[in-house]
Amino acid sequence: MVTAETRKARKRPERTCLVCRGKFPKEELRRIALVGRAFVWDVHQRAGGRGAYVCAKPGCLERFERRQADFLQRAFRKKLNKERRETDGFFISPGQ
Repeated sequence: MVTAETRKARKRPERTCLVCRGKFPKEELRRIALVGRAFVWDVHQRAGGRGAYVCAKPGCLERFERRQADFLQRAFRKKLNKERRETDGFFISPGQ
């Protein structure tokens, strides 16, 4: 029998971590949004437009920091040329 509780449990949105490709409930992930020409950490997960997610595992965050350009190009389907990498500088560290 399907109850209201089981229905709510099934409706939790899941997203995929860019780094480890694991599926997690949306509220457990950190969202990155493309705002204008800059990538920002979307703390409240409310920024409009396309978003990407990274899980909070230390290994994933470290790997993301080392290879953010590769992960962002794949997630946002944009080629980031060298000039854009230098001007945008990507963003603050995930710890902030």
